[in-house]
Amino acid sequence: MTLLETLTRDRLAAFKAGDRTRATLLATVIAEARAGARREAVREPDDDELLAKVRKFIKNNEEAMASGRAETVAKLKAENEILAVYLPKMLDDEALKALITPIVEQLSDRSPRATGQVMARLKAVPGVDMRRASLIVKQMLGGK
Repeated sequence: MTLLETLTRDRLAAFKAGDRTRATLLATVIAEARAGARREAVREPDDDELLAKVRKFIKNNEEAMASGRAETVAKLKAENEILAVYLPKMLDDEALKALITPIVEQLSDRSPRATGQVMARLKAVPGVDMRRASLIVKQMLGGK
């Protein structure tokens, strides 16, 4: 089942259950992803596009929480919890270190300047939290 099918099914279930927040949020994510995909061509969005849209919603909510009021923060946290279910499971710090170590060992230059090379290789790996990975890479390469 594609992510689009999953989101659509969950939106319908939330609508039937009377969960307006969830139904509206999922409908918005689906609509924005479809609009972006249709700008490029007449097609449905793929899983990568939907995941990017979910991540964008979460990021925007986190930025709004930093400057929001208490009731707004609570609403945005609830939305992020709903959306987080659709993101792939992220690797923990130990798994990240195990993934990063062989990449760092292959480098000829193990200085902080090589951070970009390591991060570029990690981008292709699903489940990598790039912020946490960046901190680990910097530690391994002797950065801050």
